[in-house]
Formats: sequence, C-alpha cells, structure tokens
Amino acid sequence: MNERDHKAGFSLTRKILEENRKAGYEHGYSVGYNKAVDDTIKSIKEEYAFTILEEEKIDEIAERLKGAKQNEDFK
Repeated sequence: MNERDHKAGFSLTRKILEENRKAGYEHGYSVGYNKAVDDTIKSIKEEYAFTILEEEKIDEIAERLKGAKQNEDFK
C-alpha cells in the first residue's frame, strides 16, 4: 500500500466514523425529544382533571408532535 492509498483509506474511515457519529446523535436527539413529549403530557394529565375524550385528544397531540419531529430532516 502506497502513501496515497493509505491516505484514501484513512479519509474513507474518517467519513464513515463521522456518518456513524451523526446518525447516533440524531437518534439520541429523537429519543430524548420523544421522552420529553411523553413526560410533558404525563405531567399535564397529572396536574389537570380531564375527561377520557380530552385525554385521547392530548395523546393525539403528543403523537403528532413526535411524528412531526421524526419527519424533520436533520442537516
């Protein structure tokens, strides 16, 4: 392996590692965001008295928030 091949291999490895780091960060961010939504909804339900229909609507809003975040493009 000559020096040029060695540099190309290092560059490819660095690129793969960077892509893996970014994917891990984005996954972690998504998981943390969804947990924050769940925790917020749980707190709201504990704080206020709701009918079953109102709770279902709150759950629907939570799912829409999580879905909107998952569909967002990370750059």
